[in-house]
Amino acid sequence: MNGRQQAVAAATILLCLGPQCVEAAGFAVHGQSTSQMGNAFAGVAASALDASTVWWNPAGMTEVKGSQVVNAVNFMRTSTKFSNDNSSPALGQPLGTEGGDAGVFRVTPFLYGKHALTKDWHVGIGINTPFGLRTVWEGDWMGRFQAQKSESQAININPSFAFKVDDKLSIGGGVSFQRFEAKLTNAVNYTAAAVNAGLAAGAITAAQVPGLLNPAAPGNLAGLEGSAEVSGDDWGYGWNVGFLLKPWDRLRVGANYRSRIRYTIEGDAEFSGPRTTNPLAATLIGALSQPGAPLASGPVSANITLPDSLSVSAVVGNDRDAWNFLFDVTWFGWSSLSQVAFVRDNGNVLSRLNFDWRDTWRLAFGVTRRINENLQLRAGYAWDQTAVDDERTRSPRLPDSTRHWFSLGSRHVIKRDASSNQERLSIDLAANFVKANEAHIPMRSDPSAAASGVLDGRFRTNSATLSAQMNYTFR
Repeated sequence: MNGRQQAVAAATILLCLGPQCVEAAGFAVHGQSTSQMGNAFAGVAASALDASTVWWNPAGMTEVKGSQVVNAVNFMRTSTKFSNDNSSPALGQPLGTEGGDAGVFRVTPFLYGKHALTKDWHVGIGINTPFGLRTVWEGDWMGRFQAQKSESQAININPSFAFKVDDKLSIGGGVSFQRFEAKLTNAVNYTAAAVNAGLAAGAITAAQVPGLLNPAAPGNLAGLEGSAEVSGDDWGYGWNVGFLLKPWDRLRVGANYRSRIRYTIEGDAEFSGPRTTNPLAATLIGALSQPGAPLASGPVSANITLPDSLSVSAVVGNDRDAWNFLFDVTWFGWSSLSQVAFVRDNGNVLSRLNFDWRDTWRLAFGVTRRINENLQLRAGYAWDQTAVDDERTRSPRLPDSTRHWFSLGSRHVIKRDASSNQERLSIDLAANFVKANEAHIPMRSDPSAAASGVLDGRFRTNSATLSAQMNYTFR
């Protein structure tokens, strides 16, 4: 690797939707309603519990009586910790710490509404967050040259329709308008960049390098550390379509497909170099930071394709049964995210990340116990496969691994219509715990050991979510 490539490698600010969001495989947020969370999101495409079916399967709106508004909020605490095995420091830098707990506390709201135009035609809209994350590693952790702070969020606006073909079949569809925003930071090893730039320019010789990396030597280049930040946004557009089939009184089967969404993220890369009184260091850093140089601030862009998905669900039981059993199989097309390249406005590639992710499966089972007409209790379990096909490609920004979901929930009917006994106001509550398998990251340098060091260790991640939802039916 030449000097310019190593300097570029030092600025690994990849807008890869980065860190751990312990919801679904990759960085999907699979928590768009409290009512479904109680069953670990089993049966989502067939349940049609309330207006949140706008997201899970719009065809289900034909099963939701009247006009309804649903407002939900998730309170989520994640924990992501790193244990070092055999990491090694970047050129001229101390190794650093294990980074503490990169997890954060997040509050995520959701809003849905549906309206019956006629007995057979229904319309609805959902506003939610299908992709989103935030993690913060300590500033001196040993992976700081590969990842520090990562924030991203996709806001989805999803108008939908449903048509009741007959008593057994309903169909539906919708359009998604998604606004994606992201901000990511990492440390930059200016020592490695300066040494390589000095060697390439003939300002220093190979024989001088050991002395220049000695922190005790006068005029040394050791410990020169700066930072990089990239932020960007874009609008993307997609669609979804689904059906709901009731072949028998005690069986509902549903399916929902969501399309891929493509973004061209446009934003800025900002580099902040270290302050130094060392004339050689100042000269080399200044050269690296000039317009057009490898560590110059300026516009960047990247093309990203977020995955499509297909859910097939079944519910055994009906509203009169004491017990309902729910099943779900969901496929995510994560192979759409193979590689992300960040390109400057002059056409030069700033950095590139190879994901090489695979498509994944999520399997869920849930059960609902109806205590009486005003109280339901729920429970569920789900197995959620990791998108990482080869642990050597696992990134510290996203130490993705297979997850296990454990959920409990309930619905409490607060008010019913006096004449029709139809539910008017109800509250859903849910608690969800997700335990991720230990994620090994073996000998990771991103992409050069000189620029970023070698990260070798294990990530342990889990999350806990408390969720509440209000459902109000107008008529």
